[in-house]
Amino acid sequence: MATRETMRAPVDVAVRLEARQQPKGTRLLADDLLEVGTALSGRRGAPRVVIWGFCSGGRLAYVAAARLRGLNGAVAYYGFLKAEPPRAAPLDIVGEIKVPLLGVFGGADQGIPADQIAEFERSLERAGKDFAIKTYPGAPHGFLRYGAAEHADAIADALKRTFAFFARTL
Repeated sequence: MATRETMRAPVDVAVRLEARQQPKGTRLLADDLLEVGTALSGRRGAPRVVIWGFCSGGRLAYVAAARLRGLNGAVAYYGFLKAEPPRAAPLDIVGEIKVPLLGVFGGADQGIPADQIAEFERSLERAGKDFAIKTYPGAPHGFLRYGAAEHADAIADALKRTFAFFARTL
């Protein structure tokens, strides 16, 4: 009798089994995001898949860009660039990134300082990655959700950039 595990492609099973030996964040990527990517491309017929994450999900979007097969791009809004081990930090895995990226940051985000954003951007450039980084001066962490009136121009521009990225990568 076939099970969920045996019905998956062998490479997906291998990735899943290997990931179970990894830290929790990597297991999340392997289990949940791989399942979503497989469902979208395999069972739903999506020819291309892009991940879009916010905050911690933004960090995971960067990690997915480095670690998940089958992605065509990644968008991260105020995605944390550093992480406590054993979680993967985007700043530490730039060389592994395989797909185009769009990073959106708030210039007043105290959790992601400007020097980290600049370091990330320099690392992506040195590694020859396909990326765009945009920082909105005065915008706080979570400005898309919490600053609709105060940061309307930043939100409109960020969304315009995001949909242009989708048009290019999807």
